[in-house]
Amino acid sequence: MDAGIASQENIDYLIENSYEYLVVSRKRNKQFDEEKSTPVKLDKNDNAIVRAMKVVNEETKETELFIHSTAREAKEEAMQKRVQTLFIEKLQYLKDGLSLKRRTKAYDKVIETIGRLKEKYPSISQYYSTTVTKDPDSDNAIDITWSEKKTLDNKSAINGIYCLRTNNQTMDEKTLWKTYTTLTDLESVFKSLKSELGLRPIFHQTQTRVDGHLFITLLAYSIIHTIRYKLKQKGIHYSWDTIRHILRNQKRITTSMKCKDGSTLYIRQSSELNEKQKEIYDALEIKYGAGDVTKTFIE
Repeated sequence: MDAGIASQENIDYLIENSYEYLVVSRKRNKQFDEEKSTPVKLDKNDNAIVRAMKVVNEETKETELFIHSTAREAKEEAMQKRVQTLFIEKLQYLKDGLSLKRRTKAYDKVIETIGRLKEKYPSISQYYSTTVTKDPDSDNAIDITWSEKKTLDNKSAINGIYCLRTNNQTMDEKTLWKTYTTLTDLESVFKSLKSELGLRPIFHQTQTRVDGHLFITLLAYSIIHTIRYKLKQKGIHYSWDTIRHILRNQKRITTSMKCKDGSTLYIRQSSELNEKQKEIYDALEIKYGAGDVTKTFIE
């Protein structure tokens, strides 16, 4: 289960019914010791890009898996810097406006605006203390200053780290992590199905229609999983989005032309495949031509 539905109530339900579970932990305290961790994913140069550290929680008797991903760390650091830049820029804009016409100057309004900024950027504002200086002779603010009250390094230290919790006692670090990644893969496929096949949630009125909707969705996923499984056996590890992107040019084309006798000739044929498309077709043992060339005369 994802963190969104991994409430303690749902976890207790699984335990009471003797289910094993692997869920994303909601805990904020994320500790990671690289020396105690195990590589679970390597790049092309055999460098560890995902590492996992397994810890037994004595209080809950669960196994907690702390995972550090270099790709996730880079993404979170980029997002952090972007939000930090936006927060500082908006503070600076507010400060510059104190000396300009038709800009916010009233002390109470300035305080209110800064409060809204802190609500909008809570992940960064907590690291800054902000001071607004009031003009003793008016109700206006005359200065805004800010400073780091605790270094951002404290936040950066947990970038790229997330935690899984499970009551399974037999899986090793790599197996637990790979099991979790199937959830991410599944979510990605269903996102594609919802948009491309129109399988977004529909509020049906009868149970049979709900069952039919779910059946078609799962049937579509089974087909996708079969395709990807066969491709992986041939060393092709594309995501479903990548497969769709590669095959998007493969089309059936109808060409029409007028003949001298007044009739119309329709020629139906498939477009030519590029090398990437041929690689997928070969792995799936599918003929290049999606249907024969057909010619139809209409008087």
